[in-house]
Amino acid sequence: PYGFAVPFSFYDEFMRHNGFYDLAADVMADPAFQADPQVREKKLDAFRKTLRKGDVPGWMLDAFGSMHEAFPPGTSLRCRSSTNNEDLPNFNGAGLYESYTHHPDEGPIAKSIKQVWASLWTYRAFEERDFHRVDHFQTAMGVLVHPNFENEKANGVAVTKNIYDANWRGYY
Repeated sequence: PYGFAVPFSFYDEFMRHNGFYDLAADVMADPAFQADPQVREKKLDAFRKTLRKGDVPGWMLDAFGSMHEAFPPGTSLRCRSSTNNEDLPNFNGAGLYESYTHHPDEGPIAKSIKQVWASLWTYRAFEERDFHRVDHFQTAMGVLVHPNFENEKANGVAVTKNIYDANWRGYY
């Protein structure tokens, strides 16, 4: 299907525009955040809510509006997450992030794109990156936007090598 990609640079600009990198650094510097998983989960949840309310720069809203208008009226759109750390040599972040369907009655598509961006800061994603020493501030979220397919039976990620046995040809 046809679609559009929202580049990593839009996420980065959104974060800078709102001062969210500084806010994330402040949250992560809290000793209670560092020591207590329950505190960490609550603070990450609050941070995601803040991201979803963030201000999108006007030029970006214009770009989102043009993209949205390129689809036939009344089309539900799938906003799929994709980060720059899903295919690192010793870390596969695929499946850690959330994708959302944007329905025609939900207003501007920026709402759903911000939900996808915010999913970069879920507890499970944060913990996985932290465990594997992946820099949270070097991680960026892109979004693939395409028509939604009702009654989709499955979706997933295909890796074109066998990650369990290099001598066995096959797919994971």
